[in-house]
Amino acid sequence: MPLIAITGTPGTGKTSVCRALGSEEYNIINLNTVIKRRGFYTGIDADRGCLIADLRRLAEYIRREVENSEKPVVIESHLAHLLPLQPDVAIVLRANPAVLASRLRQ
Repeated sequence: MPLIAITGTPGTGKTSVCRALGSEEYNIINLNTVIKRRGFYTGIDADRGCLIADLRRLAEYIRREVENSEKPVVIESHLAHLLPLQPDVAIVLRANPAVLASRLRQ
């Protein structure tokens, strides 16, 4: 099945785009959710207060999902471009910095 990566800084609309695509036609995988639920992290970045992703384990998981999926796989995350996988399509979302600041304050 095809692999589609949707990436962009926080607040650009990755989740909104994935909702619009719909889970009936696509197998949508939010990498941040997978990292937390499956424990695919190596530690916590104390300065940023976030998990440090285990990209190797995450890539293995995504590879299996693509192999076993009956519909195209969409990975959603600002980390999507860091995975050692070659997507069939990569979509990079951007937004005006003022719009981003407003969205992130909400």
